[in-house]
Amino acid sequence: MKKLILRFTAVITTVLFAMLLTNSWVLAQGNGNGQGNEEKITICHFPPGNPDNPQTITISPNALDAHLAHGDYVGPCKGEVQEIELLKLRNSPNPYLESTTIEYDLREESLVKMDVYNQSGYKIHTIVNETKQAGNYSHNFSAKSLGYPAGIHLLKATAIAKTEQSDCSVTLVELDY
Repeated sequence: MKKLILRFTAVITTVLFAMLLTNSWVLAQGNGNGQGNEEKITICHFPPGNPDNPQTITISPNALDAHLAHGDYVGPCKGEVQEIELLKLRNSPNPYLESTTIEYDLREESLVKMDVYNQSGYKIHTIVNETKQAGNYSHNFSAKSLGYPAGIHLLKATAIAKTEQSDCSVTLVELDY
């Protein structure tokens, strides 16, 4: 039992470390136009001199205090409908022993690319690379079933529609018992 608890603790520590590395890696990638993908916060902004015209905007975390000081608040403006993202990605279970199910939703027709990378950053598998209609999709994944060792892998997904692009990533953890 002690051995199992120690192994579980090691796995959790490894997962947290991988998530930290993944987040740093994704943030450092940029968005293709020379700007980084730093985290943003959505706020309801009341423009100075025009407080009757609130606008939902995204800002850097560094600017939050200044916005809050003059009456803005965190979250979208009330009554304003937020557009859902082009691509929503999730997987379960994670960590997994046999396989994980990767599910994604597309808001509109898009070119979808999903690649899995190992800990060294090498692409080991392409899950999808084709144009998909709006809708819900799922794929099963297991590195072991493809001949790769269990461990921590990065799933990087991109959806490219006519007017926008959406990128996201997930850390996949395959346990080997």
